Amino acid sequence: MNWFVWFRKLEKANDRWISLWIGQNSSTGFHQSELL
Repeated sequence: MNWFVWFRKLEKANDRWISLWIGQNSSTGFHQSELL
């Protein structure tokens, strides 16, 4: 198992969950660009 590939997959999955969280909390006025 390539740990780097595994980490990248985990990172992409985490980004997807963050995007979903931001989408459900968009009423707070926060945007992904402000969190970077």
